[in-house]
Amino acid sequence: MDALLRLLLEARTALVIVFVIIAAAFLLTGFASRREVRRTLLNFEREQLERRTTNAWLRAALFAALAVLVSWGTEYLARNPATTTASRARQLPVGITFVAPTKTPVLYVLGAESSEMGVSIAIAATPTSPPDPTPTIDIPLAILLGTPTPAPTAPPRIGATATPLPLPTPTALPTPTPVPTLVPIVTLEPLPTPTPEATTEPEWVADCPYADAQITSPAPGQRIQGVIPIVGTAGFAAGGKYKIEILRPNVPGWAFLWEGYSEVKSGVLMPAFDSTLFPPGVYTLRLLIVDPAGQETTLICRVPIRIGG
Repeated sequence: MDALLRLLLEARTALVIVFVIIAAAFLLTGFASRREVRRTLLNFEREQLERRTTNAWLRAALFAALAVLVSWGTEYLARNPATTTASRARQLPVGITFVAPTKTPVLYVLGAESSEMGVSIAIAATPTSPPDPTPTIDIPLAILLGTPTPAPTAPPRIGATATPLPLPTPTALPTPTPVPTLVPIVTLEPLPTPTPEATTEPEWVADCPYADAQITSPAPGQRIQGVIPIVGTAGFAAGGKYKIEILRPNVPGWAFLWEGYSEVKSGVLMPAFDSTLFPPGVYTLRLLIVDPAGQETTLICRVPIRIGG
């Protein structure tokens, strides 16, 4: 474990630099593919380039995360001493106790001396020297087995009884005084119920001030469904033309529908206007006259219509 940690610490800087270079390479590849996506016109090539861009950015993020993980992980292992085997060994509690030697009894031989019998008994004493104290190393069993030693608990006191603490006597809350009912000085009258405003239908009026630019069908405010012709009048000099456009709700600008190069007097301006191509709503048709020089004139006719609904 310690050798692996030292190897990681020594190779940390090199690994981080390699991962950062690989991430930067993939990041540059993704930006290059992104620029090619903007220049390409074919859909399948754009899909392949977008897929290549996504893969390059994902790989760049992966190698950047590996660089951060290697840098942070090795720093954490180096600062946390509890992760090494030697550190755990230094933290193991070992107790050394000295065992006191036991007292060896001394053997005494008692004797007596008799002058009559000519026998004499000597008194001898053989003491035994005490051995040197031998130190004994006490290692807890839990440390040898690899499990933490539980903290010692204080022995219970024999004969001690717990004295209950006296609880305070609860005091009754005072009875709340009723609040007198206030009599209003001024009589309040209820407000009148507002009457809903009547929803009025907007006025459907055609803006066609010129006789050479008229749309007679559909009429202003007419509800259109399906495919219908647009009928009216378009007068202009030789070489000119007319255009029919439509204004969609909440969309700026006029959308082109039709153009004709022949004058029309109370006839069909556009043979088939398909209203199913547009969602339900209020639209405006516009007839615009263009002169032979290609310039739009002031001969304009606007007619509001309704589609669907």
